[in-house]
Amino acid sequence: MSVKYSLLTLLNEQPRSAKRLQTDLDAEMHGFFALNIGQVSQTLSRLVREGLARTTTSVSEATGRDVEVYELTASGRDELNLWWDGTVTQPGAARDELVIKFALAARRQENVDKLLDAQRFATLADIRELTRATRSLPEERTAERLNIERQIFELEAVMRWLDRVEALQPPKEA
Repeated sequence: MSVKYSLLTLLNEQPRSAKRLQTDLDAEMHGFFALNIGQVSQTLSRLVREGLARTTTSVSEATGRDVEVYELTASGRDELNLWWDGTVTQPGAARDELVIKFALAARRQENVDKLLDAQRFATLADIRELTRATRSLPEERTAERLNIERQIFELEAVMRWLDRVEALQPPKEA
């Protein structure tokens, strides 16, 4: 899902061509979240089909050929706002959506603050729920207990990481 929302975030700032989106996202993520042009184009086609983006006037690039420029629709802006307001469940993937979300949120401190608060609240709620579940389990190495306790430790690590994110300085302007 992060490809979709990464492109929507950049389109929310200004209309861009597929190549410009690819280049800007790569620069923003410092190679952490590199996409090939096919991935960008496919995602843009899907965004247009879903009514979240539309093509606008073509611009002539240095190569002399016309290029489609994409812009966010009102529905796209609403979808993006829902994503910003939501929390991220940890999929354990190499492209961690929470890392990407914070990297993109770093553009505006109020985004970071809001995201930190929401993510902390959701993570603490998950820890409480899992801790309650362990109370009825025997103190034995059963798969159920091990799984629940592993999840608790992972969530506690997320809480420590959120503290570190808050302590880090925002990126310097390019």
